[in-house]
Amino acid sequence: MDTVEKSWYDQLLLALEDRYPAENSSPMAKVRARNQRLPIYALSALGNALAQARGWPLKGMDAVDFAIIRKYSWFLPQVQALPPASKWLALHEDLLSLPIDQAAIEAWGVKNPEPVEVDLLGWVVNPSGLPPA
Repeated sequence: MDTVEKSWYDQLLLALEDRYPAENSSPMAKVRARNQRLPIYALSALGNALAQARGWPLKGMDAVDFAIIRKYSWFLPQVQALPPASKWLALHEDLLSLPIDQAAIEAWGVKNPEPVEVDLLGWVVNPSGLPPA
């Protein structure tokens, strides 16, 4: 695993923990906090893949926001106000074929060692979290 990439994902996880802390030490609070972090983390990992595929010198959500701006000519404040599921919907055709970096999967697994495996790709397939119709 590339040390620079791993470090970037570790820093992202720390920033997300600061932004979405567990309200208390109960298991439910931890799950709720993890569920707030997961969409942003998965979309950021896809943003890295998108930037790499297009040769952009951007990372994470910056790449996702830039792609939305280029595709739809929306203004940055509009794009930044979108929730992760809406950003995914706006770019789903561009993001579906991109792989999530193995470094992202490993960094998430180290930081979130739950007994139940969290599948980052599961969020990519169903970002709204709704049951299949």
